[in-house]
Amino acid sequence: MQAENHLLMVELLIEQYKRDPALRGFIAAQLYESQEIEDAAQDVAQSRDLDLATGAALDLFGVFIGQPRNGLSDDLYRIFLKARVLVNVGNGRGEEILDLLKQTIPAGGTFSFYEMYPAGFFVRLYGVDPLLASAIGGLVCKVKGAGIGCTVSLTPDPPAGFFYGVSSLGFGSSNSAITGGPWTGLA
Repeated sequence: MQAENHLLMVELLIEQYKRDPALRGFIAAQLYESQEIEDAAQDVAQSRDLDLATGAALDLFGVFIGQPRNGLSDDLYRIFLKARVLVNVGNGRGEEILDLLKQTIPAGGTFSFYEMYPAGFFVRLYGVDPLLASAIGGLVCKVKGAGIGCTVSLTPDPPAGFFYGVSSLGFGSSNSAITGGPWTGLA
C-alpha cells in the first residue's frame, strides 16, 4: 500500500520534479509517517466495531451501554451487547421483544411468545442453558413497556403435542385419524 501511494504521489508531481531524488525521498518519508498514523487509526476503528472487538474493548462497550459481562465468552457477550442496544432504544412493542428473542436464543434453542390479556406476555424458552435463559429473561423483561406484565419460563425440551411447533397439528379430523399431531392415535 505504501509503495502504491509513493508511486501515485510521484506521478502527481509536475515533470520537472519527478526525477529529483531529494523530493522523492521527502515524499517517501512523509508517506511512511502517514502510513503509521493510518494503521493506528484503522486499529482504533476496528476496536470500536462491535463485530470485530474482543476482550477489554467489548467490556468497554458493556460499560457504555449498561451490559455487564457476567463471565460470558466474547461471542456470547457480543450477542448480549447487541440485545442491550435493542433494550436501550426499544419502546416495548411486541416486534422488538420478538427481535430480541430471535437475536439472543442460540442455535438449538427456541421460544414461544404468548400475549396475555389485558396487558402482559409470557415467553417460554426451550432448549436453552439455564444461566443463559436467566440473562435472556432479564433483558426481555427490561424491554417491555411500563405497566406490562412479563413472565419468562424455561422448559428443557419443546413438548411434543397438541399445538406446539410445526409438526404438531392437533387431533385428527373425523374423516381421517392420521391427520394431525402425535395425539391422533389416542382419540
